[in-house]
Parts: sequence; structure tokens; C-alpha cells
Amino acid sequence: MNELGAAIGEFRTNNGRRVWTGLGCLVVGVLAGYAGLWFILVAEPRMPGGGNEGPGPGFLLGAAVCGLGFAGILLVLAILHRREHFELYSDGLVHVAAGRQNVLRWADISTVRIVDADAPTGPRQGRNNWLKRLLGAELVCVLVLGSGRRLRFNAFTADARTLADWIRAAVEDGATPRRS
Repeated sequence: MNELGAAIGEFRTNNGRRVWTGLGCLVVGVLAGYAGLWFILVAEPRMPGGGNEGPGPGFLLGAAVCGLGFAGILLVLAILHRREHFELYSDGLVHVAAGRQNVLRWADISTVRIVDADAPTGPRQGRNNWLKRLLGAELVCVLVLGSGRRLRFNAFTADARTLADWIRAAVEDGATPRRS
């Protein structure tokens, strides 16, 4: 991409992690749903007093809905974003996913939003926990383009924190990314 200047680096998204996480969420969702329905339909009617006591079935069905929801999102993203990677250049960025290329100059990006769960303070501060790490949400970067379209990546992308910092510096401060 000579039109974007010197190549700085390539950042690949770990789509395999996305698939395995989605399949894990699918298993959790199915098992929790089965257990919740079993508890409601089989176990509770046999309990003294008619059952329907305690939060157990509701918790299990809630876990099923969350697990199946996360599974659906992750597996659809794995299909739509196969072979996803970002190519960083001195004057812009190329996003490649499923054979499609989006060439973006720094001027095409109007806003860079970074939520970093590991940031101790400041506007990037977040809260890190096991669920965010599992879903790749310990770092989320959203690029808002001038057209209003959004392009986002998370910690499933290799060295996402460095990529996000370079993009932010180029868009907001006018700094040219340089190979380390």
C-alpha cells in the first residue's frame, strides 16, 4: 500500500480464540438451559410445597440466555471476520476481513475511543474481570469514521493495546507511527 506510506506492522485477529470461546459459551448455554428446564419441569413439581422456591431455575435460565447470546455473537463474528487483520502504515490503516479491504487514511477517522480495563485511572479506565478477559473485552477500541460507520477491535487482535495507542496518536495528535 504505497499510497499509505511505509509499512509499520501487521496485527492479526485470533479468530480461533473467537470460535472456541463461542463454542464454550454455547455449551454453557445449552447445559444451563437444560438444567433450568429440568429443574422447573421435573424437580420442582415433586418438591414439598409445590416448588418454585429459590432463585435456582431463574439463575440457570438467565445463564442459558447469556451463554447462548454470547455464543451467537461470537460465532457470527467468526464467520463474518474470518482472516481478519489490520495493516498499519505511516499514513493510514488497512482493515482486512473475509477478503474485503477497507483502506483508511488518518483523516478518515474522526474519533478513537479506547476502553482499557487495565488502565488504573483516566478516561480509558475500566474494570477487568474474568468475563471481560474471556470475551476479549479487556481492551476495546472503536474507530468512528467520518461517514459515521464504526470499526472496532478488541483484545482478540494481537497487540491490540499498541495498535490502539498508535491509531489514537496518529488521529488525535498527528503523530506518525514509526516501526519500533
